[in-house]
Amino acid sequence: MDRIDLLIASLAEQAEARRRDRAGVTEPQIERAVSRMQAAGYWPATGAGETYRALATWLATVAAGQATRGLLLWGGPGRGKTYFLGKFCRADRTIRASQIVELYQEWGRSRVLAWLEADELDDVPADYYRLTLDDLGAEPTGKRYGETTEILADVIDQRYREWQRRGWAGATFVSTNLTPEEVADRYGERTSSRLAEMTAAIHIDGPDWRMA
Repeated sequence: MDRIDLLIASLAEQAEARRRDRAGVTEPQIERAVSRMQAAGYWPATGAGETYRALATWLATVAAGQATRGLLLWGGPGRGKTYFLGKFCRADRTIRASQIVELYQEWGRSRVLAWLEADELDDVPADYYRLTLDDLGAEPTGKRYGETTEILADVIDQRYREWQRRGWAGATFVSTNLTPEEVADRYGERTSSRLAEMTAAIHIDGPDWRMA
């Protein structure tokens, strides 16, 4: 199976997973999610009604206690990906991909991964193990002592194991300007496949909000 076939198969799997995710969510529940989004100032962009409904449906599954996976929002800059994650995805920590690279260059791989996985609280809040990873793909390749590495591939692998262990309690929320194929090109098919399994991927289309 070549790269295009793998990409098509991955997208088909994501579509089926989204269908399963919204099973049992009613129209009134989706409408309540729409009202919540609009109350927070997140309105549909021109021509992006289908995307807006997909986001509302995902939110409805969360409110109904049916969510099992995190969220991956991909699309061009200025489409509201980071805004949505900040408003509607409860996670104890939000970290930019570029920050992880900076820490890797200062600390090294083992310390960065240990820092991300640290659990030093006596009373752990419900959303402590969730993580928002912002702007995946905008970071430079990590360089340390003459060696280069895609530290974000290691981070995603760690987050995948966290999700396998904890389910929704260990969900990861990701924003990226990269297409699914570009994610696979940069981080490898294994990383791309794990992202597809542990998140519901939604393409955020429509015009650039910053240019409106």
